[in-house]
Amino acid sequence: MKNKGCIIAAAVGAGLLLLCIGFALLLGGGVWMLTRGAVDASDQYLGLLGQGKIQEAYDSSSTGFREATSYKVFEKYIQGTHLDRYASRTWTSRNVVNDAGTVSGSITLKDGKTFAATIHLVHENDVWRVQRMEIPNISIDLDVPSEAEAAELALERLLAFDQAVKTADFSAFREGCATGFQSEFSPEKLLTTFKPFVDAKADISGIKDLAPVFQSAPGRNAAGALSLEGQYPTAPMVVKFDLQFGPDGGEWKCIAINVSLAPK
Repeated sequence: MKNKGCIIAAAVGAGLLLLCIGFALLLGGGVWMLTRGAVDASDQYLGLLGQGKIQEAYDSSSTGFREATSYKVFEKYIQGTHLDRYASRTWTSRNVVNDAGTVSGSITLKDGKTFAATIHLVHENDVWRVQRMEIPNISIDLDVPSEAEAAELALERLLAFDQAVKTADFSAFREGCATGFQSEFSPEKLLTTFKPFVDAKADISGIKDLAPVFQSAPGRNAAGALSLEGQYPTAPMVVKFDLQFGPDGGEWKCIAINVSLAPK
């Protein structure tokens, strides 16, 4: 009887083990199916780049990405990171939460060079589309913009800041800044920082009709960041600004902002 009890216990144990294994396989298969669309979209995107079809890859990206990034900037980024020489990939992590997905792993180029990469995607109109790519430790040398281009950079950030102040919501403003800036400043922290502007119902929208007066020609500071400092001759208060930009995703993105109002 004792041996029979042992046999029954062993059988039950084996059954439970098989049940756990089966559940694990089912769970793993579910995750694979859930993330398959994001992975397939990432593979197709990289495949287009590897074939030199940069325009097609750009056109297949998310609406938000194309609205925020011109094709010229995108092309320079792809060529600068040599993703137009894409050969293969190895994904080690995949995740989907609602309409957002990430795929991470390594990318290998045709010359054998391998580097880590993370692709962020959004589910847009029933299709997974690439929103942005993160490639650590790869920098792209950006040209210092002309004064006209610098004026556009300053105006875009300051008008985004003005909108954030008026709505008391810095989410959209933060999204237009560099990745490092976003990591350091949450929308709530930005709201607290610029609360005096919000409470005073500050309005700097008048800058859109004026040219900025730069304190010095646009250039890199000692840290390598693009420094834009100057003012807009608005009335009755002058809008003063000190903006810093760093390379991010193949373009200049805001990494620091200081805005003040002073009597004219």
